[in-house]
Amino acid sequence: MTQTAAVSVTKVWPGPGGTCYWTGRDSEGKLLRFVHRNAGRLPIPGEVWTVAGKREYHPEYGPQIQVTEAALREPTGRLLVDFLARHEAFDGLRIGVTKASALYARFGDQLYDVLEDGNEELLAEVDKLPREIIRPLIEAWQTVTHEANVVRWLSGWGCPVGLARKLIDYYGREALDKLHENPYRMLAFISFKKCDELAGRIGMAPHDPRRLAAVVQHLLYQQLEHGHTVTGIDFLKAKIGAFLGLAGDRTAEEAITAAQAARVVIVSEGAISTTGIRLLEIDAMDRINALLASGQTQQSEMFGNDAALPSVIAAFESEAGYPLNAEQRTAIAMALKERLSIICGGAGVGKTTVLKALAKSLSTEIYLMALTGQAARRITQATGHAATTIEYFLRHIAGTISKGCSPLLVIDEASMLDLQLTVRILRAAPKAARLLLVGDPAQLPPVSFGLIFHKLAESPRVQKTELTVINRQTEESGIPEISRLVRAGQVPFLHGYTGPGKGVSFIPVPRDEVIQRLIDVKADMPHAQVLCVKNAGGLGIQDINEVFHRITAIGRRTDESVGMSVGEPVIFKKNLPDLDLVNGSLGEVTGFNREETGELNILCSFAGEPKLISGPHIEYLKLAYAITVHSAQGSQFDRVVILVEPSQVLDRTLIYTALTRGVNQVVFIGDQTAFAHAIRSEPKASQRSVLFRV
Repeated sequence: MTQTAAVSVTKVWPGPGGTCYWTGRDSEGKLLRFVHRNAGRLPIPGEVWTVAGKREYHPEYGPQIQVTEAALREPTGRLLVDFLARHEAFDGLRIGVTKASALYARFGDQLYDVLEDGNEELLAEVDKLPREIIRPLIEAWQTVTHEANVVRWLSGWGCPVGLARKLIDYYGREALDKLHENPYRMLAFISFKKCDELAGRIGMAPHDPRRLAAVVQHLLYQQLEHGHTVTGIDFLKAKIGAFLGLAGDRTAEEAITAAQAARVVIVSEGAISTTGIRLLEIDAMDRINALLASGQTQQSEMFGNDAALPSVIAAFESEAGYPLNAEQRTAIAMALKERLSIICGGAGVGKTTVLKALAKSLSTEIYLMALTGQAARRITQATGHAATTIEYFLRHIAGTISKGCSPLLVIDEASMLDLQLTVRILRAAPKAARLLLVGDPAQLPPVSFGLIFHKLAESPRVQKTELTVINRQTEESGIPEISRLVRAGQVPFLHGYTGPGKGVSFIPVPRDEVIQRLIDVKADMPHAQVLCVKNAGGLGIQDINEVFHRITAIGRRTDESVGMSVGEPVIFKKNLPDLDLVNGSLGEVTGFNREETGELNILCSFAGEPKLISGPHIEYLKLAYAITVHSAQGSQFDRVVILVEPSQVLDRTLIYTALTRGVNQVVFIGDQTAFAHAIRSEPKASQRSVLFRV
């Protein structure tokens, strides 16, 4: 039986796969339970939704409604009281049920109009309502009801309702007017196809300048997905013609002219980029050039006098029990002296040792950070000095540094820095700060657009120390020597796999035999970490994890709603300080339980510490028999198995990055021809088109 009701949301439990479970009270105060699959936007306690669905009986949770349609609406009637008392937008105003009831008692159903009109005089007539919260109450009301209007508009045109908050954050109360004026303004949030469909439904002509400008933006966004921040005009014209199915340059030129008139692109020296990206690159270049022009710092700022550095290094060597080589000493002196400097080098050359020496030697402030949480944790363990993610530094530390301070900001795994993150770091850095970038240009470029570290490493204006001496202990595995050949574009000779041990080997097999050989190798080395080129597809992490889940789950306690069993390896894909978990944390499932509401809890162990993962955090917990090479960057494992198949993303940097994740043993399985071709070919990072240079 299908029923429809207006419901005030009371509690929400996000579930896996876009499903959420929530409860709410109807206009008669009756509490109902809802199962909402593929919810475009999670309800918020206090909101009012019109819900249609099929009533059913669950043997464990009792009566519930399977939602078929749901729409956010403005609250009316007695639901207004719940809305004002419970919605998070009014939390700081302490409205509560008493004040909300007093408001409704005074105005009844006209309360909606009083708040919408912002009538402060009428609201002041309510004795229980403090005068100082009247204006904030009106502003909060208008914000949330405006969102309801945007949600209704989006829903009516078949657009994702989850866009409402983003559009309001960007356009404010003009959001609806902006969308009516030009639906392609949603292009930054949804696909061109969806925008184009909407524009066609409201009668926009195919050659309307707004559409032509949007075509240019769309094609430039596609270029951004490949890392390019700038595109050649002639190349773009050809893309425009192909996209519109037209020959000749006239329409392409009209499109570019329309985009310029709309100020969404900048054209210069035969190249074009979106306005926002061009301004970001200019900002980054200006700030880097300012650092380079500001001169060197004096060692006396750190140690009291310029002659103290040798004694500081000697003290570190004495405590560490081993000497630094000449390259490492040069790198330390450079990092202390230069406002911007780079330390680079391949695997096993002692970059982390330099960071440890800097952290232990400095009397001034030093901040160590990396892009991923797992990499930050590794730096902390290796140096003994607390490191954080870049995001944590920007959000919680940068603003607390004294303006007169000249700290050393150290970014490890800096090859992963994209344009946007670089600009955020430069903007947040104290005026007198020094910036040290540590990394390996031969590793993977950033996932997002831009190419900062690689371009800085090429610049003669930036001071750089390259470490080349391989540590004797790391050299014993044979991995550094093989990685050095790969780094140079030379295909190494690899022996066949003979079982657990040390070194690098290759198992050449056809694609349809890769998984069976992987199963065999994992039987030999159960704790080896599998690395894949991609997420989805036959040899992607999703399928590999599913294969091993089916094997492992037999006889174990399993929760099929999340597809996990006790004892399985997992990776957490989000920084969660409350649980001391970072993006990339690897752990193991230890158990499951469910609350009375039906909410699932997954019990895990991370680095020997028990953690309870529940609610919205479950979606960030994934099986980790196999992870992508990108996810592994910044981490190391005793043994690594790497699956090789022809792919657009397989290149020298990916193979090199995967290879250098192994400490003692690396086993490649798959296509040896694709392996060799990827190593010989120029890395894809070198093919990125960017404006950034200093």
